[in-house]
Amino acid sequence: MSGQLRPGQMVSQRALVEMLNLSIGALRNFCRDFRLKGSSVCCRNAEF
Repeated sequence: MSGQLRPGQMVSQRALVEMLNLSIGALRNFCRDFRLKGSSVCCRNAEF
């Protein structure tokens, strides 16, 4: 995945699931945990 994302780039959950080889549930948990730790990363829900 190295070099595929740029700082500030908008990426859909669907794209992240494919890039990281995760389930949608695992990705959503990761995003929630990241936000709880004070990250400025924004993970919005997407329709699948």
